[in-house]
Amino acid sequence: MTDNIVAGVYMERNGAMVIRAAKRDKIPWPEIEVLDYEDFHWDPNDPQEAEHYLAEIGALLVESGAALRSVAVASYGPFVSLKRSSPSYGIVHPKISDRPLRGQNWRELFHEGLVKQGAREDLLIRIHTDSNACALGEAVARDLPRDHVLAYLTVTDGVGLGVVTGREIRSSALHPEIGMLHVRYDKDDKLKPPKEANLYAGSLSSMADNRALLERQSAILGGVPTTKQMIRDIRSDRFWEMRAYYLAQACLATTVMLTPHQIVVEADIDAVDMGPDYTAASLTRQKFYRLLEERRHEGAPVFEYDELSSRATFITGSTAIAGFDDVAPFRVTGAIGMCQAAAMAKRKADVSKA
Repeated sequence: MTDNIVAGVYMERNGAMVIRAAKRDKIPWPEIEVLDYEDFHWDPNDPQEAEHYLAEIGALLVESGAALRSVAVASYGPFVSLKRSSPSYGIVHPKISDRPLRGQNWRELFHEGLVKQGAREDLLIRIHTDSNACALGEAVARDLPRDHVLAYLTVTDGVGLGVVTGREIRSSALHPEIGMLHVRYDKDDKLKPPKEANLYAGSLSSMADNRALLERQSAILGGVPTTKQMIRDIRSDRFWEMRAYYLAQACLATTVMLTPHQIVVEADIDAVDMGPDYTAASLTRQKFYRLLEERRHEGAPVFEYDELSSRATFITGSTAIAGFDDVAPFRVTGAIGMCQAAAMAKRKADVSKA
């Protein structure tokens, strides 16, 4: 058994994916070799059930004993702070975030809980956003070149943005809250705010996340309650294109700010049964290039670079990772990203006691 084990934990409202891996020192980045994994599920409206499974996750990690050198945990936010020197580091916002993880201090919970169960005192704990975890996992899956920038849009109960250069996460005390972006409304959208509404009433998240899908379909049906399964069964081109119209605006903002080599768009509710042309990535790509064409038609400036010209590959879906066919893609990509983050954790950058 190796004495250099790392672990990645990807948290969602309804469960978590945990991967343990062996760290192999390589240049320029350490590599990971997956040893085992476990997928946990709980009721998102039952914090006590979530706490029960968190204890099981801790027990699973402690099985590695002294060989466990670092753990990286990803969660939906927003976080109070992701600056490691801050006393609020790793706290999921106690008022704004959704249950059941609202108010949790992941740095404290994992370090104190694991040490109490027998893990080494100097165990490194790193906390990241779910979108950054997916961006890093995607970088691993694609073996991203060292100087390439990849942006990853997660579309779930919110809309998040993760950014990596090679395998380095672009992070700071806060993280890109792309969901707050003000968007131009589709004229036929039932969720379009009235003219007298606040200017920022219609953010990207409020028009494109899972709740927006539910509310939009409910409005289309005259107020009939809608479930996520009902949304997945929708066969309306227009319905899915409307979400893509807003995501394309997020891709445009990301492109003009970061000039990435690629943008990945992945949604946990998608129209995959309608065929590959109806995935969130495919429809968003179509709407994105239509926005650029509209600018050209109007004589407005349009930026150009090689990767942007490769329409089939500039905006794509996530890369499938072999060996995890029974797990939702988000969880796999995010947990792989956290294993990589744990492998790259350096003690000199840590200002906490861990």
